[in-house]
Amino acid sequence: MNRTFSFARFYRLLGLGLLFFIGIFPAAWAQGFFTTTSHGYQTHDTRFEILSDGYLLKNSFTTLADGAFFFGNLHLNSAGEEIAWDSIVLGTGVMGPSYIWLPDNDFLEFSYSLSGLSLKIQKLHPDGTVAWAYPPASVLDKEYIDEARQNTAGEIFLASVQDSAGPAIGAQNFLLRKFDNTGNLLWTLSRPLYDTVSISSNIFPTNDGGCIYNGYHYFPNSPFIVTLNKVSATGQIVWEDTIDFFTTHLQENEQGDIFSCEKHENPQQQHDTLKLEKRNSVGEIVWTKNLEVLFQRFMLYPMWLTLANNGNVLIIGSEYADDGQNKIFLANFSTDGNLLWKRYYPLLSVNNGSDIDITGAMATPDNGFIIAGSLHETREVFVLKIDANGNIYPGQISGQLALDANVNCLNDSSEQALANWKVQLLSDNYSLYTTTDSSGYYEIQDVPGDDYLLSAVTSSNLWESCLGEVPVAIPDTGSLALVQDLPIQIVADCPFMTIDIATPALRRCFSNNYSVHYCNNGTIAADSASVQIILDPFLDFTTASIPYTQQDDTLCFSLGSVPSLECGDFNFTVTVNCDSAQLGQTLCVSAHIFPDSICHPSANWTGALLEGSGFCAGDSVRFQLRNIGVAPTSSGLNFIIADDHVIMLQQPLPTLLPNDIHNVVLPADGSTWRLLADQEPNAPGMEMPSIGVEGCGTSGPPNWGFFLQFANRDGNPFTDNDCREVVGSYDPNDKQAFPIGLDNQHFIERNTPLDYQIRFQNTGTDTAFTVVVKDTLSAWLDPATVRPGAASHPYTWSLSGAGILTFTFDHILLPDSNVNEVASHGFTQFSIAQRPDNPFGAVVENRAGIYFDFNAPIMTNTVWHTISPDFKPTPTHEPKAPVATLQVWPNPADEVTRIWAERHFKAGQQIVLRNISGSVVREIAVQGQIVELQRAGLPKGLYFLEWRDKSGVIGVGKVVWE
Repeated sequence: MNRTFSFARFYRLLGLGLLFFIGIFPAAWAQGFFTTTSHGYQTHDTRFEILSDGYLLKNSFTTLADGAFFFGNLHLNSAGEEIAWDSIVLGTGVMGPSYIWLPDNDFLEFSYSLSGLSLKIQKLHPDGTVAWAYPPASVLDKEYIDEARQNTAGEIFLASVQDSAGPAIGAQNFLLRKFDNTGNLLWTLSRPLYDTVSISSNIFPTNDGGCIYNGYHYFPNSPFIVTLNKVSATGQIVWEDTIDFFTTHLQENEQGDIFSCEKHENPQQQHDTLKLEKRNSVGEIVWTKNLEVLFQRFMLYPMWLTLANNGNVLIIGSEYADDGQNKIFLANFSTDGNLLWKRYYPLLSVNNGSDIDITGAMATPDNGFIIAGSLHETREVFVLKIDANGNIYPGQISGQLALDANVNCLNDSSEQALANWKVQLLSDNYSLYTTTDSSGYYEIQDVPGDDYLLSAVTSSNLWESCLGEVPVAIPDTGSLALVQDLPIQIVADCPFMTIDIATPALRRCFSNNYSVHYCNNGTIAADSASVQIILDPFLDFTTASIPYTQQDDTLCFSLGSVPSLECGDFNFTVTVNCDSAQLGQTLCVSAHIFPDSICHPSANWTGALLEGSGFCAGDSVRFQLRNIGVAPTSSGLNFIIADDHVIMLQQPLPTLLPNDIHNVVLPADGSTWRLLADQEPNAPGMEMPSIGVEGCGTSGPPNWGFFLQFANRDGNPFTDNDCREVVGSYDPNDKQAFPIGLDNQHFIERNTPLDYQIRFQNTGTDTAFTVVVKDTLSAWLDPATVRPGAASHPYTWSLSGAGILTFTFDHILLPDSNVNEVASHGFTQFSIAQRPDNPFGAVVENRAGIYFDFNAPIMTNTVWHTISPDFKPTPTHEPKAPVATLQVWPNPADEVTRIWAERHFKAGQQIVLRNISGSVVREIAVQGQIVELQRAGLPKGLYFLEWRDKSGVIGVGKVVWE
């Protein structure tokens, strides 16, 4: 039941989340801006004041930890830059009073008595003194406030439900009260509710001192009944209309006309209907506009309606398409209901659009609008300013990519369109990206004023843009809609094959599925293409989705002819051997694609190419570095041998002629040995060999857990290796990153490429028809280098904004885990490079949102790496002592989390909390099994936990404060 004041309706959305915004534009442009602040948590209501130097936003908030209400004034200048912020905190709203911030800057307090189910209302001044109370000396028995609004005269309307049998059953009356500005009750309107099991309402004060209330009632086994009711200034029903639409927001103009945007769910037609309606002051419909033709989407939701100074009507809403894409839209209509413009805003759809509340909108003097809302995941407030034409920033760039077959540097209508190519727009201040659609078209909207270079991102060096980098100047004022085609020409006739192999997990004694994704990024077909798979000896092959041949642990798959710019997929299954494989052991599968010839190398490449390999020879570990190129290796190349994470050997690599091999032999003592080698400068792929061998020999116990700290690549650009630890089970809907990195800070070197895998599982109660994975990339990653890889099911992908990567699994038909647990899983993965020479200390964080059909997103865990000059193994051999892993839940956390370990904490031990810089920020004495950790004002971010006793560190963990 929903029988509390208007804030309660916002709690329905608390399950939604949002990936972190990156690349947020610092608004400094004459036309519009998009600004975020981190002052608040869950925002409920925003009011605006237009100032001579900008805008004042008055926001209402509650915290998610204790339900405390607080209120903030945010002062922005005309460019959207923050000038000042101040706030006031009032009480708690979970077990105590609730508050509404009124337009006259006082507060309305609702004080509940849990034992008597009663209510008292007070109007408070900001200093806490009571302006008036109702009733003065008693309580309102069994009554629940649903909505409260104040008009421009300071009069207050209160909508409530009176219930004689508690909030769950027996609702009897809907009550509407009006108070004057000194707290005198002017009148009460009472209306019966019969057997209604749910009621909510919206109140909209009108210019004549009355109000309109929009009530929607639900009866068992019946549809919603929605009514619009006009009440006079003296509390009389003027008119009433029952409609079959759901209205979320109304607006009255100076003439008394009423505009409403209404939604009707239409399951028979498999989509919702949306309409815009105008009524006159006596409730007669002047016109109705069916907006369905504007959207043709499965699911529509109107979020706000407001009027411009010239009378035009702005609708803000979200639409969910059949392809799984959810977008925030703004649509502007004339006073007679004709569409003037409709825009989508990628800045508001960073994580599928459904993670945003619109909490306020207001017309600005230029006939534009200022809009505010909250971002669920970051608990931030955003402020969006647009002009009368819907522009935030003045620039828009669009065009087409096509194969310039006749080499005239133009896109001719008969030439091949290039789909799913990346386009980038770069300046010193901004980086924006997009991908071409099936017709080769691209579009980048809302480009801030600056001097840019526009270019196509080619898939290999066999292609080049005829125009290269195109200079684009976007003005700070006015607007510019630029059309710029990017013809693409062939540099050399050659295939260029890439391959990616992955499995979501290796479960011992279970059947495990590997997916293989391959592409020809070359300019001609790859004839007689094939893939060679080498299995780990601990994996038993079962079957494959395409024909194969097998010899021992080697599988061969014929692909036939793979056309230029075409990709394909296949999969095979294996079983982790029950008798020999151990939990925690790492098993690797390698894939090699043919043809693997390099026909157009870089002019700065000598022709040498190092490929690494390693194996357990029983009594020793053997590494090999082979020159598979056509020229001798250069001088100055080095290699490192590490034992777990400790450097044991660092030497220059001798010059290797073509096909020469450099051997390294190490003791088989159970350690995880690793060879790290430099690659020949400017070699194809520029992949450095990094080869590991773990658990070899019987002279020492196997030392698991170090293998995935480093990348596992052999240096050959036509191969891929997938290495996974054997597990008993794993959590669904998570994110993994490879390499993991060294130590608790996950240290990696500058320019180390990263592989990310997002795993998902349908744990709902029905088949998922569409799954969407949204990943807002870290600012330290280069979106232009994204390479989508293997996945469990067919998908499409796109890149947008400052680096928003979207994977869409359309018509995936993923069964729920109750029906088919094995088939309920899925995954996708991609590789990406860092931005060149990231600063030391930068933390590369990343997580994703997973959307199953129309449900709220499931947020994955956050993975992170720290860029460090000390990423490599420590140069001294330190004792190897077992360190426990501390468990933390919830993690990430808001204000409180809990820590526990497999064995109990003892008196005299402590937990040390360090920030990302390594400084100690808290020390806590511990005892027992579970320790509660309070945030107590610590800034949001990543922190490291150390469980210590007198001998040193005995356990480690981490926590992220949101």
